Amino acid sequence: MSPVPTVIIRTVEPATFYAGVKKRPGPRKRPISEKALAPPRPIQTLHRSYTVKFKLRVLSYWHHTRLPIGPTQTRQPSRSEVSRRFKIPLSNLTRWKANEVLLTKSGNDMRSIRNSQPRKWVDMERALYTRFIERRKIGKIVRRSWFRKNAKEILERINHNIPEPFRFSNSWFQNFLSWHNISLRFGTNKASKIPTDYLDTIVNWLQYTRANSEVRPDNQFGAGDSVEAVGRYRLRNICNMDQTPIPFEFLTGQTYNTVGEDTVWIKSSKQNGLDKRQATLQLTVFADAVPRVQPLIFFRGQGVGGSIIAESRHYHPRVVVKFNPTAYANSENILEWIDEQLVPALEGQPALLALNLFGGHKTEDVLDTFLAHDITVSVIPGGCTSLVQPLDVSINRPFKDVFREVLEDRLEEMDRNDAAGRRLSNSLIGRRRIATTWAVGEAWERFGTEKAHVIIKSFRTVGLALPIDGSADSTEISIKGLDTAELAERLRNLRPNPLIDGLQVIGEQDDENEAVELVAGHLRHALI
Repeated sequence: MSPVPTVIIRTVEPATFYAGVKKRPGPRKRPISEKALAPPRPIQTLHRSYTVKFKLRVLSYWHHTRLPIGPTQTRQPSRSEVSRRFKIPLSNLTRWKANEVLLTKSGNDMRSIRNSQPRKWVDMERALYTRFIERRKIGKIVRRSWFRKNAKEILERINHNIPEPFRFSNSWFQNFLSWHNISLRFGTNKASKIPTDYLDTIVNWLQYTRANSEVRPDNQFGAGDSVEAVGRYRLRNICNMDQTPIPFEFLTGQTYNTVGEDTVWIKSSKQNGLDKRQATLQLTVFADAVPRVQPLIFFRGQGVGGSIIAESRHYHPRVVVKFNPTAYANSENILEWIDEQLVPALEGQPALLALNLFGGHKTEDVLDTFLAHDITVSVIPGGCTSLVQPLDVSINRPFKDVFREVLEDRLEEMDRNDAAGRRLSNSLIGRRRIATTWAVGEAWERFGTEKAHVIIKSFRTVGLALPIDGSADSTEISIKGLDTAELAERLRNLRPNPLIDGLQVIGEQDDENEAVELVAGHLRHALI
């Protein structure tokens, strides 16, 4: 058996690596006056920027080329002659000549050299980089918000050395990443399959929604309500609800990490099963962006016992928590949500609710409850939720970014003050549940305040909050992959939908179409 090779791993301390020393230095670079490079070709058009390699070759031509001035004598080209030959402004040549040493040290880098001004925040940058290395050593995720928060904290601590007010600008941040060889590592996501005939599907969905939005004789609007009304519905009664899974630990996604490492690891708590204990978050948004329904979280478990009761006293007061064995919503949970949260928010007015094709939304009891409260269900066709569901189009992703940032802060605070965390709950999972409710509550409040315009726009871009006469379709509808003008034209020229006109017999080709089945079933209830 061959001997096992010995592997020696050399570690580099952050303070040493900060200076940028990753490899042994190569041979000393000779001045351009001591080595000749091939001159560049004369250019035909003026350039606005030049690579370092081009500058060095021009300087080399200036140093080493000799022009004849007689039978035996030669001379060096003048600055004006070099300028005319390569069509380079005289001021550029003067500046390149003055920075010749700097250009030589830069090597054959193909990028243009930036203005080499002294760095003003060296102490802060060194401390920030050291914190970054220490955090990545223990596998913690690092994102842009972490850099911003820690840079501000470090500057407050060393404010006596600050030469001028610091701005966390894009240019400074990109330079900082470049100086320290840091990059953002992305995960890959598999997109949902979009139906090949999704244009027809979305047109039919909008037609169904608008047909059910026609004003009826029993509509009673106040003085201001009729202005904001979309057909028979006020904006405050047009809503969208959706569930999305949230993990206790965000082990997927992205983190800043040093360039060149094959493995980007993130600390997990697999020994406690936290990586598998997902919860489900249910959000409800309204077309006027007013948060009338609280976020609802489903945790895995029975939700009974003294420890759960004690734990629930520490949940965020504006977040509703339910327990079930799967941590997923079911028809029973949907019925509770309708009676406890949705109906009180609608104040007895007719409502339009956009839902996906989740099985818990289309049971007989759920449909009967919607009908009893004059709630029209607009079922989003399968495969099209990423295109026309407001929560999926514009809301879930930015909200999760805010939620993730708040949750990480909560968990770090919990790690720093373990004794305080144990006073909340003796169980690690219990403390994570408490932190999750507070992260959801704080993130939802912040999102509703800062991103209300995003919610309003999402309802309009998918057509749910636009006038039903189609007057704003060509200017406001914006659905990914669809031509707006074609969609608006199709909506104007549509003939009456037989499903909406009179529940005609559904053909065999639609027997397996869940959207048609649910729409037909709901309309059948409406006609009884």
